[in-house]
Amino acid sequence: MRNNFFASVLDKVDVGVIVLDKDLNIVFWNNYLVELTGKELAEVKGEKLAKLYLVFGRSIYQKFFTDVLEKNQGMFCSGALHQFFIPPQDQSYIRQNMQLEPLLVGEEKYILIQLFDITNQDKRVKSLKKEIKKRKEAEKKIRYLTFRDSLTGLYNRTYFTEEFHRYNTERQLPLTIVIGDVNGLKLTNDAFGHQVGDRLLIEVAKIMKRACREEDLVARWGGDEFIIFLPQSGEGVAKRICEDIKAYCQKTELEFIEPSISLGYAVRESMKQSFDEVFKEAEDRMYRNKLSESKSAHSNIIATMKHTLMEKTYETSEHAQRLKELALQIGRKLDLADYQLSELSLLAELHDLGKIAISEEIIQKPGPLSDEEWQQIKKHPQIGFQIAESSSELSNIAQGILNHHEWWDGSGYPRGVRGKQIPLISRIISVVDAYDVMTQGRPYQSGISKEEALKELQDCAGTQFDPRIVEIFIDLFA
Repeated sequence: MRNNFFASVLDKVDVGVIVLDKDLNIVFWNNYLVELTGKELAEVKGEKLAKLYLVFGRSIYQKFFTDVLEKNQGMFCSGALHQFFIPPQDQSYIRQNMQLEPLLVGEEKYILIQLFDITNQDKRVKSLKKEIKKRKEAEKKIRYLTFRDSLTGLYNRTYFTEEFHRYNTERQLPLTIVIGDVNGLKLTNDAFGHQVGDRLLIEVAKIMKRACREEDLVARWGGDEFIIFLPQSGEGVAKRICEDIKAYCQKTELEFIEPSISLGYAVRESMKQSFDEVFKEAEDRMYRNKLSESKSAHSNIIATMKHTLMEKTYETSEHAQRLKELALQIGRKLDLADYQLSELSLLAELHDLGKIAISEEIIQKPGPLSDEEWQQIKKHPQIGFQIAESSSELSNIAQGILNHHEWWDGSGYPRGVRGKQIPLISRIISVVDAYDVMTQGRPYQSGISKEEALKELQDCAGTQFDPRIVEIFIDLFA
């Protein structure tokens, strides 16, 4: 080839490139094809294009080259580009020890062979530069998708595993491993939805990157877990970074919650120390911290849920307080134990917890609900149950939440259980909630008198309400 720069560009392209003269003789092919076929340029130079298929040892390509010669010769003279794909099933001739990186076409891998006319080399150089740039960008994107967590943008577990050998050396010592676990992620997902949970993870990732140094490796290990490698760093650096992460969390406010992450670290001082042992030590410390920190994080989330529930529904703090007082009086009349009274008090506040996941348009609709909207409303006991099950502080009232709309005669929802199959605290809340709603009313409906409300409770005893609870309630408040 006359243009050595052109040849050097072709040799850098990671696809097979064949250059022909105007008579369709092979004058050049690039290093990619040398590696692919084991044939040096000198062995094929001067050969006609029609014989090229023999180089690849596949008669399946004879028709392609024949078509090019007989029907498309003009396209080479005009400097156009022709190309074809060698599909995966026909690549068996490639040497077994080759490490190739074929193009991705759809979901299959193909080797792309491109045939060029040698005319207009400047134009070809520009075209190839553009192609090289395009391929590099594609490779960069594939590498990013392979080694980066799609949600947070941090390195992922795959990258961490690939890069481990770089950190498993003497010169990286002391090497500190930091393990982090986001507190309350499942509760956040259940209560506010996965979009809020995703925003929580994204914010935690930003905080961890902000607290770490340029040379530190921060990765999302999976789910709510993160890992940090601090090369050539001991306990002092690890302690400072962990403190910074905590401080940034406290200064960050999301839509519903404050980010919280439990951390633990351990230092590898010598190569004699097993990496697995150091990892386990960091993980154990993290879990010990999580025992105390996750409870505080859950308490903050629960406080937020209470606030959100009052904002989203027509219920007020006064309503919750009245329910609590009425329910506790009934509970004491029934000689409930202290733990049962505590559960009753908490249920009075959070029996409608599941409504935080129901659309405000439905909850606050002033007129009658459609059948579809009513079906959405009827899901809130089950949703509330799932949220409560996610929290150790609320799990003891999960069944109370699930059953507070069940009826004594079995015609309630969501499960249609009856009688004493319904938890006692649910039966109590059912009565006091109905009474308070009737007497206090709603923004779209005026309340009725105390006498009328008591009469309604009495009329529904044995169908909607536990008759014994109604009897005690009337004795107490008539």
